[in-house]
Amino acid sequence: MRGARRARRRQRTPGRRPGQKVGDADWSPDGRSLIFEQIGSDPGTITSVLRVPAGGGAITALTRDTGYRGGRSSTWSLQASFDPVYSPDGTKILYPHDEYSPTSRCTSLQVMNTDGTDQQWVNDQCGVERQVDWGTAPLR
Repeated sequence: MRGARRARRRQRTPGRRPGQKVGDADWSPDGRSLIFEQIGSDPGTITSVLRVPAGGGAITALTRDTGYRGGRSSTWSLQASFDPVYSPDGTKILYPHDEYSPTSRCTSLQVMNTDGTDQQWVNDQCGVERQVDWGTAPLR
């Protein structure tokens, strides 16, 4: 080292707090951005869908899920979004979404624009949805 100090390199993720991890990710069809789920250890930040430019830069939250709220009260609620995938044409994002409360429980698919706007349920059926993908399925 001859008297010079070595610089330590560390990767930093903007907006990431201790105890949070990233999960399932998908590249946009044009390769310009990556969407992923962020998993938090704080019950208020269970999972949300985020986007980051391929070249680095600011991370954008596309869903603003409340996570788990209310503790053991009669007004508890849970919202979480996860496992996001881009549509083949890159204009939409499909993802499973949880909404639970003492009076309703639903995990189903939602779709939104790539900027996070126009979030809506794909259908009115609740079920267990995980690891979704766009594509065709053979009909029998």
